[in-house]
Amino acid sequence: MKLTLPTIRVIEEANISYQSIWIYKLATGTNLIQSIVGTSAVLWYWSRLPTKVPLWFSKPWGEERLTHPALLLVPILVSVLVYIGNILVANKFTLDHPLFTRVLFLASTVVSLMSVYIVLRVLALIV
Repeated sequence: MKLTLPTIRVIEEANISYQSIWIYKLATGTNLIQSIVGTSAVLWYWSRLPTKVPLWFSKPWGEERLTHPALLLVPILVSVLVYIGNILVANKFTLDHPLFTRVLFLASTVVSLMSVYIVLRVLALIV
């Protein structure tokens, strides 16, 4: 299986409207920017972070919510993996299902924005 990213040429060959082109660019740009901003924020405040930070908000209140500060990079990594996974899926279905491809890129954008929001909120809570 040849791994290629869906480029504008592939999108144009599929007769997909201009919306899918801008949504692809939006998803790519959002993911790139959130990766840079989130990682930079964690590294910037690294020296000021305590030994344990709250990250697991679904756990009961107390010690179970706390984790090592390096795990603040997990939401950023997950959003990058979601983006890559969505590109792989979109690569397979772009020609047959253009709406599905747009939904995948929109989902990547939402996951990217939520992950950087989580990291920045945790840092604002602590620092």
